[in-house]
Amino acid sequence: MKVNDIIVLENKQRFYLLNETTLDNNEFFMAAEVDNKGNVDKKKLAFFKKIYEKDNYYVMRISDDTIIYRLSEIFADA
Repeated sequence: MKVNDIIVLENKQRFYLLNETTLDNNEFFMAAEVDNKGNVDKKKLAFFKKIYEKDNYYVMRISDDTIIYRLSEIFADA
């Protein structure tokens, strides 16, 4: 999983990974939703944390406002 990849969540939502960063020793992504036609909607942003579990990894959508604010600042400066 890297920037420019499209990920698909369990609920079938698709997101295009726009940027990544490390915060507090964790990897995070900023992503834009991809609609049914394959268009990237940069107005519909989401943040994800990369979770490692044994030999696999998955993402968890961030809902904590404090972390979202910190990530927004980091990505705005990028």
